[in-house]
Amino acid sequence: PLADSRTLFLGDLVISPGKVAQQAADYGHSFEHELAFMATHGLLHLLGYQDETEPDREEMDALQKKLMGDLKEIPCGFVAITGRPNVGKSTLLNEMSRRTLAITSEKPQTTRHAIRSVLTEEDYQLALLDTPGLHQPKNALGKAMMKATSSAVAQADVVAVMVDASWSPFAGHLERRIIEQAQKDGKPVVLIINKVDRASKENILPLIKAYDDAFKLDAYVPLSALKNDGIDRLIQELVALLPVRHRLFDPQDETDQTERIMAAELIRREVLLQTGREIPYGVTVLVEAFEELDTDQGREVSVQAVIYCSKKSHKLILVGKGGDRIKSIGTAARGAISALLDAPVHLSLFVKVKPGWENRPSDLLDAGLTGRD
Repeated sequence: PLADSRTLFLGDLVISPGKVAQQAADYGHSFEHELAFMATHGLLHLLGYQDETEPDREEMDALQKKLMGDLKEIPCGFVAITGRPNVGKSTLLNEMSRRTLAITSEKPQTTRHAIRSVLTEEDYQLALLDTPGLHQPKNALGKAMMKATSSAVAQADVVAVMVDASWSPFAGHLERRIIEQAQKDGKPVVLIINKVDRASKENILPLIKAYDDAFKLDAYVPLSALKNDGIDRLIQELVALLPVRHRLFDPQDETDQTERIMAAELIRREVLLQTGREIPYGVTVLVEAFEELDTDQGREVSVQAVIYCSKKSHKLILVGKGGDRIKSIGTAARGAISALLDAPVHLSLFVKVKPGWENRPSDLLDAGLTGRD
C-alpha cells in the first residue's frame, strides 16, 4: 500500500506524444529533447515551482536549464597537456582557463601537481590536466613528478604533446615515450607547436613532418599561448576528438584544486619569480593554517605558510637583507591570493631549512606530491 511505502506521491504527469512532436517541430528540437524538456518542466511544477511571476520564472528556468544540461550528451572528457619544462604548458592552461591555476616561471619543473581546470561551454566540456615538465628524474621529487605525468596520460581521453616551434625537426625521446604510451592505450594525440611568434615559419612544417612521419598523430596545432593566438583552433581540435557523453562536472566547477593548494602554489610562484636563478626549484611551500573569517566587512582569509628549502644559504637568500626579500614575496603572494579568492588575505610566511626533503617520502607526502599508496 502507498501509505506503507517510502514513495512520496507528487501527482500525475501526462504528456501527449502528439504535443511533443508538434513542439519539437515548432522549436527545431528532436522528439527526445522535447520529451525530456516537457517531463522536466512538469516535474518541477509537481515539486512546487511556479512560473507566473518574473522572479519565480527566472528561478524555474535556471533550474530547468541545469537539469536539461545534465541530460544532454556533448563532447566531454579529460585532456592531458604534456611537454618539457618551460615549453608553455601552464601558460596555455591559464589562457584557456582564463585564470591562474598553474604557476609559470622560467625555472624548470615549475608545475608539480597535475592541476585540473574545467572549461565548460554550451556544447562541450574540457577537463584540462597540466602536468610536470618531461625530464629525466634525478631524485624522489623528480620521480614523483613524472609519476604524476604518467597518471594524467593514463586518465586522459586525449593527450596533447607540446613542443617549441624553434626546436630541431625530430621527435625527442621524452616526447616519444608519452606518444607511445598514449597510442598503445588507443588515445588520440595532438601535437601543439607553441611559441610560433618567436620562431621562423620555415621551421614549423619540418617539425610537423617529423612527428607525422613517426606517429601519424591526430592533429597538429601551431599557436602562441603567450599571445592567445591559435587557442580557439586548438579547442576545436580537442573537442572533435573527445567522447560524446553526459557532462562529468557541474557547469560551475572550475578546478579540483583546493584554495589551500592554490595559495601554496601562488606563494611558490613568487619565490621562483623573485629569486631568479639564485635558488633551484628545490623549494616547497606548506600551508599550515588556512582559516576563513566572517567579519562585518565580509569574508576574510588567514593563511600561515612555511617555505622549506634545502640549504642555509637558500634561507638567507629567501629572507634577504633585513627581511626585505621575504616581505616582498609575502606582499606579492598576498595580492595574488586575494585576487584569486576575491577576499582580503592575512598572510604569515616563515622560512625553514630541511636538508634532503626532495628525497624523503614523508616530506613529499606532506607537500601533496605523492599519495599514500
